[in-house]
Amino acid sequence: MLKVFRNKKEDKDRRLDAAKAAAPYVHPKLSSIVHKGDTKQPIAVAHMDAKRFAEIARQIADEV
Repeated sequence: MLKVFRNKKEDKDRRLDAAKAAAPYVHPKLSSIVHKGDTKQPIAVAHMDAKRFAEIARQIADEV
């Protein structure tokens, strides 16, 4: 499939069909997941303004 897809001498429609067929093997689909938390200790979501976010981003960048 990849040889057909990459062959520029092949018909455009045939190349497109080969690309569609090969895609699931080259780029697997992401699966959805459900995030479950502890009902006794729920995750707290806090508001953060852009200035505070930038400060934290700078701190992380300095550590790397």
